Amino acid sequence: ESGIEVSEIFAHTAKHVDKMAVIRSMHADVPNHEPSLLLMNCG
Repeated sequence: ESGIEVSEIFAHTAKHVDKMAVIRSMHADVPNHEPSLLLMNCG
C-alpha cells in the first residue's frame, strides 16, 4: 500500500488510490500563476 490518505467522502476512489499517480507539487519557470496554469494544461 502507498499510504496515501483519501477522505471517506471518496470511498470508491480510496479503493483504487494505489493504482493512481498523485502529484503533490509542481514547478514552472514562469513566475505568474495564469501563464503557469496554461503551460501545465497545454504543455
